Order: sequence, then structure tokens, then C-alpha cells
Amino acid sequence: MFSRKASDIALRADDPTNEAIAHLYLGRMYSEVGEWSCSDSSYRKAIDLAERMHYFDLRVGVQLLAHEYSAPDQLNAALRRIQGMSSVFDLYSAQKMDQEETFRSALIRKGLIIGLIGLMLITVICGLIYWYRREKEQLARVHQELSRLREREEELTLEHGHQKRLRQEVEQWREKYVEERKAKQKLMRAQAKARPEMAIDGFLTMEETIAQLRRKPRALNERERQAIPVYLDAVSHAFITRLREANPALTVGDRLLCGLLRLGFWEELAILLAVEPKTVSKQKQRLREHLSQKPANDTGLIDYIRKF
Repeated sequence: MFSRKASDIALRADDPTNEAIAHLYLGRMYSEVGEWSCSDSSYRKAIDLAERMHYFDLRVGVQLLAHEYSAPDQLNAALRRIQGMSSVFDLYSAQKMDQEETFRSALIRKGLIIGLIGLMLITVICGLIYWYRREKEQLARVHQELSRLREREEELTLEHGHQKRLRQEVEQWREKYVEERKAKQKLMRAQAKARPEMAIDGFLTMEETIAQLRRKPRALNERERQAIPVYLDAVSHAFITRLREANPALTVGDRLLCGLLRLGFWEELAILLAVEPKTVSKQKQRLREHLSQKPANDTGLIDYIRKF
């Protein structure tokens, strides 16, 4: 009675699950009291509802039907009934397999999607790692270049300071040289005024004349020939006088030649003396013979005169 009311309530409430359960209990109650037709009808309704909902295991219904027909010694009828329901059971199995295949395909798709997402994440992470390392290496190279530039800047600064000091020293030396030269020229002009024989003309000193002869050699005039020994005595600690005292055999021409050699003239001797180069060679040979030390060659002659 209560199971039938429960079935009616579930039917009105449109609840197939509870309705199927109520029919199962009704079928069991009918089978216990021996009302096999009512039991069969209730079980069939429960199985139909379970099939429509894809909820109830058909094997339970098959077992219950087998129990129903075996109870009153109707085993053959139960077997036929079970065989008649095999098609329904096969359909349910196919549906279950289809559901499992669908579920498996969904799992595979999800796995593929997850794998693809993971691969993309790995690719992105690898790209970020590569970018980070590349940026780090580039930053290290930039730091090295900056360090090298700083070192170069320091070197240039030191070099600039050194060059600046050198320029200052050169400028100081030049100023000192100019002052000394002016003082020397002033002294030479004073000496030229005091001793007219040291001046070549009215305004040129002997030092200026020698500088002109170095730039543009020419033949010496008589006044210049006389002024050179006097000039050397004045600026070289009486060179000609000491040379004449040490070598009494020297002639006037020998002393002039010694003076020119002392002033550094060598290739210009023929032009200055207005003679042939062969004549200059003979004069140098005769000079070596007149000297007390008698140098063996021109090199010895030059050394003797420069060191005297």
C-alpha cells in the first residue's frame, strides 16, 4: 500500500528515480505474496524507467526477473524472459560503451589541450630564459665597454695632463731661451759696438751672419775671415788663442779652417773658402800635419777640434 502511494506521489511529482524505486519495492512485495503477474508488471515499469534515465543497472532487473520466475518453479520461462531482454541489455551496453568512448575522447582532448598549453608555457618560459640570458650577456658587454671607456678616459685625462705639463715646460723653456737669446744678442751688439771688428756690418752681429751662412752658404769676405777667429775667442773661451798657443805651426788659413770646423761647417767649406773641394782636402791634410797631435784622418781632426 505504501509503495503504491509512493509510486503515485513520485509520478505526480515527475520524479522518475523515486518512481522506479517504488516499482521495485512493489515488485518485490508482489513476488513475496505470490502475485507474479503484478510483480512482473512492477519490475517491468521499474526497468523501463531505469532505461529511460540511463540510471539503473539492467543486470539488477534481470536478476530480479530471474528470481521472480524461478520462485514458482518456472525456470524455463525465466530463461526465455532473460533471453528476450538480451537485446535491451545489449543496447544498454552499447550506450554505456558509447558514453565511455565519449568520456575517453573528452579526456584525450583535455589531455591534448593541457599538453598543448603546457608546451606553450614551456616554450614561453624557455624564450624568457633565453631573452634574460641574452640581455644579461649584452648588459655585461655594455658594462665592460663602459669600464674600458672609463679607463681610456682616465688614460686620456692623464695623457692630456702630461701633454699640458709638457707644453707648459716647453713654453717656459722657449721663453727662457728667447730671453737668453735676447740677452746674448744684446751682449753681442754691445761687444760689437765696443769692438767693431766683431760686427760684419752696421747692424748684423757675427752670430746672425753665421746663421745666414748656414742657411745659404756663400764665399766669405775679408772682414768675415778676420771676424770669425775673434768671435770664437769671445764665445768659446779663447779657442783660437789657446789653439795657436798649443800649435805654434798653425798659419792664418789653418786657424780660419779650425774656426769653421769648430762652428760645424764641413760640406760648405769649399763654398765658404771659395776653393775647389780638392783644395779643401789638401788644406785639411796640411792642418793635420801642423797640429801637434797629428790626427790620422778627418774624423780624428773633427774630434780634436770639438774637444779642444
